[in-house]
Amino acid sequence: RDTYMLLALWCTEKNKCDKLKCSIGMTIANIDKRLKDGDFTFNSKNRDPNLSVALETPSIIQKHFGLKNLTVEQLCALNSEKKFLLINGPAGAGKSIVIMGKILKLALSNDEQKIILLHVVDECKNYCNQRLSLLESAKIKYKMIFPDSWYLKGQDEQNVASALCDKISVCHQSNQVAVIVFDYGAIGYNDWFPDIFVHQQHCSLFIDDFQSFFGKNIFHFRLLTDRLIELSHANTVWLACDVAQSCLFVSFLLDRDLTIFAKSQIAREQWVNLTKNMRNTFELSAVLSVIRDPLTEHFRGLHVFNDKIPHILPPNESGHFIHGPLVDIHIFKQLEDISELVDKEIDRICNTHFLDKNKDIVLLHSVKTIQHKLRDILKTKTLHSYHNNFSNEWPIVFVVHEMSANSDLDTDTDDFSSFYISISRARVKCVLFLFPFSGEDNIESVWTNLLGKLEPFANIIRHGKKLDPKLSIRNIPSDITNKETLLEKLLEKNEILK
Repeated sequence: RDTYMLLALWCTEKNKCDKLKCSIGMTIANIDKRLKDGDFTFNSKNRDPNLSVALETPSIIQKHFGLKNLTVEQLCALNSEKKFLLINGPAGAGKSIVIMGKILKLALSNDEQKIILLHVVDECKNYCNQRLSLLESAKIKYKMIFPDSWYLKGQDEQNVASALCDKISVCHQSNQVAVIVFDYGAIGYNDWFPDIFVHQQHCSLFIDDFQSFFGKNIFHFRLLTDRLIELSHANTVWLACDVAQSCLFVSFLLDRDLTIFAKSQIAREQWVNLTKNMRNTFELSAVLSVIRDPLTEHFRGLHVFNDKIPHILPPNESGHFIHGPLVDIHIFKQLEDISELVDKEIDRICNTHFLDKNKDIVLLHSVKTIQHKLRDILKTKTLHSYHNNFSNEWPIVFVVHEMSANSDLDTDTDDFSSFYISISRARVKCVLFLFPFSGEDNIESVWTNLLGKLEPFANIIRHGKKLDPKLSIRNIPSDITNKETLLEKLLEKNEILK
């Protein structure tokens, strides 16, 4: 296999290397700025023009989002005048940008326009900081409503819909936008939830991460879809959705709800797909595309979706040419082995003043059942569940992921979907620490094919008894007599020496 090396060159004022500037941390910070600015390559002498990028970007996007460019798909969706629009696409395709852009356009064009923004999360802090700062930038008055706190006060569920409608009305007396934040665990199971939208006859409604409703009560999901379509007869109703992220639920529930959704009253022209990834680097986008493929193939086998897969599950395509570091994938024999390496990797990548360890990096885990054990192993590290971070993103993401040898898309899509979502939270750099489910040894029986496809875009490092990660030329085991023998053993195992 060919080996490639990336050589980074820096110009310095003195004939001396400034390690703070000449570092992977500074490189990540610079790449991240270009991504957040939407500063995408148009053309060069050796490259065709980037046809994914729109030549003109609305001033409202440039001013309040700080983006220099949108994709052609994003611009078409943003300029749509349709009352009902479902914006579907993979992570990083810019669905939330379109949703928030439309909200700003409506609010700034008419002071009397009343708007509801509904979002379903477990942890809303980052979501609020990122989305609501746009409303503040545009000087649009808003108020946040957290209905879940009413449960804690023992309020009867039958009265919640009426109470929430009253709350929205009071909010709109002095604010243009009511931001309703629901807890994921409470959404969709209650009889009252679809009734919220019956009384919002004079409000435009926007729902981000609409896939959160999939896999819930079948009656409520069908009723909710019908209510939203009815509401759009007189008002703007836009939904942002990534069906692939809804694969977190038990497969038969998801299949059932997708069947309802596919056969709903939503016309094809009311459904817009965004396919171009503009959030992540070229390498991360390629990794996400590889991981998304098994999910797409799984649903392709369902007869009801056979001719609708490209429509319901659009591909994850690279939308720009901004390259970054490869994804690092560390494979361990057991969870307990990862602690020391996590510390070293964080220090190696983030040892620069260009990155803030409290804001620019996050440590995500994929299985809630091990979070207490993880905290004990990783000591002071702050852990976040990927379940809580559907809409959050960081320049650097470290992921601790538990792999099961019994992963089967026919019965459980959680393993691949959580893997996909966790990686998609990283804009520039992602480091994965993979280990087998308790009691399982042969994790690669299921993952070998996927890891093989990821090799062009990732450094895959296997740790364990077969090869000690601390092995080096200066620390040769007694049974190896010379460097040539050591090299041969490494090449035989196709291992990466660190």
